[in-house]
Amino acid sequence: MACLMVVSVLVCSCVYVMCLTNDSDWREPLTSWRRNKARLKEDLRSRREALGKTNPADDATNRFIHLTIQFSPTSVIQVDEVKQTLITICSLYIIWTDAELAWNASEYGNINVITENLDSIWHPTVQLYNSADVNNLVVKNLLDYVFVTSNGQVTLFTTAGLETFCEIDLTSYPFDEQICHITFFPFPEDFNYTITPVKMSLEPIDMHGEWIIVERHLEMTSHVSLNGYSVAKLK
Repeated sequence: MACLMVVSVLVCSCVYVMCLTNDSDWREPLTSWRRNKARLKEDLRSRREALGKTNPADDATNRFIHLTIQFSPTSVIQVDEVKQTLITICSLYIIWTDAELAWNASEYGNINVITENLDSIWHPTVQLYNSADVNNLVVKNLLDYVFVTSNGQVTLFTTAGLETFCEIDLTSYPFDEQICHITFFPFPEDFNYTITPVKMSLEPIDMHGEWIIVERHLEMTSHVSLNGYSVAKLK
């Protein structure tokens, strides 16, 4: 399900020639960048203190927050026919926009991206709807920070081991095919979500020896109100 993140590393051999006639010349750009970054972080912190950790809904009446979710299973660890469960290792990206975290890059030395402490800003909590582990109902964040760009886009990344229920039918064993759902939804708050799922990658993943994946997809399947809260389910 979803797309895999591919990281390419370019290794090159370089020769640097530096003029040391003025020892402070090469330090100045770095010092200026640090000053601009510190000033930017302080301005954003002051803004958050004034507003509090409020959610970034666009409209106070409709209270909608748009999330983009990229989900990728990287490994299938176990398919348990007896317990009717599936264990996977997955990567999850959650992207949203918070206008209060935007800034004019030209006013801060053209800094376009920074990291912010996760606990210092509003962020969605993602629950695993069909979790088979009562101690793992909430998808835990691997990192304690998020990436923020100058247009207010926030990117949260985490990797998690998930154990989910999967209804396994062995009628056609040993040539059976099983459909397992991994369903997420943002933790209920007093506003609604719209969610854009990202197309799945066809790249192979690490598999449990007895199984192969023949199809993967990620989609928005429902958006319903539950006791005044908004629930969005992905399968």
